[in-house]
Amino acid sequence: MSKTPSNSLWVKAFGVDYAYGAGRTEKQVLFHCHLSLIRGQFVILTGPSGSGKTTLLTLIGALRSLQSGSIELGGRQLLGMQPREMNFVRRDIGFIFQDHNLFRALTAEQTLRLAMRLFPHRYSRQDLREAPSRILDALGMAEHMKARPDEISTGQKQRVAIARALINRPNTILADEPTASLDRDTAQIVIDLLRERAKKENALVLIVSHDQRLFTTADRVIRMVDGSILAQDSDT
Repeated sequence: MSKTPSNSLWVKAFGVDYAYGAGRTEKQVLFHCHLSLIRGQFVILTGPSGSGKTTLLTLIGALRSLQSGSIELGGRQLLGMQPREMNFVRRDIGFIFQDHNLFRALTAEQTLRLAMRLFPHRYSRQDLREAPSRILDALGMAEHMKARPDEISTGQKQRVAIARALINRPNTILADEPTASLDRDTAQIVIDLLRERAKKENALVLIVSHDQRLFTTADRVIRMVDGSILAQDSDT
């Protein structure tokens, strides 16, 4: 992990517009959005369904190309970035989305090892052997390390996806409703783990959520309505 100070500006979005489709089918979903986020924060992005939250999240994560406005992530300008550069940026981001996108043939343990192999020079053989079990155990999945997606519940798949997003200790964690399929106790484990990554490892954690359980622990709550950022709570 980088030693970037915890109060450093990490995401800067300015004048971001976005539309799906073209011509008569065009539908604009983001309208001149401005946003500044620093590392070391646990931030909630909330608002009604269809307000543009997930679209903004995917733009920040370089999962789709900007159409207008600008976004800087860790000092990199995403506007005009080529696909190969965007792939490179995404390697340092932990993504948690509602579609788990787990490989059916891989166990939970194998899924995490595959993610670790994105950084072949970072890990020793011991790391590859032990790190997956540690994080799965922290998420209450110790008994399911050898299980494949078809053998576990939706909530358990979500925990594997969360472990995959965190295993490489990214400096940016972007999550879309990470606790939606989890019971109260498991959701609290996930919330505590994500907040710990923000505070102890100086990561920016940005979560799209309607889950009120997250709001009380957030450093900031950002509200979107009809494609615009309506309000941003200050640090607590």
